[in-house]
Amino acid sequence: MKEELSLKTTTITVPSVTYAVKIKKILERKNIVAKLIKIDTDNSKEGCSYGISVSSSNFFDVVALLKQNGIEYSVYNAK
Repeated sequence: MKEELSLKTTTITVPSVTYAVKIKKILERKNIVAKLIKIDTDNSKEGCSYGISVSSSNFFDVVALLKQNGIEYSVYNAK
């Protein structure tokens, strides 16, 4: 059974929506709830970015999966 996205979330950013969709599919196969989001360009250093919001409790599992799949990422901190 999939868990619900907790109140505390972490957003992983990637340079394109293609990567964000790929990551979301990888996480869903591992039963990790992920929400695709567009990062506000006013708050993003890279301009237009996309991200995946995940439960903070899953952060280390998510990072491990991204590394296993050779996906570059950054952690987004809204201001």
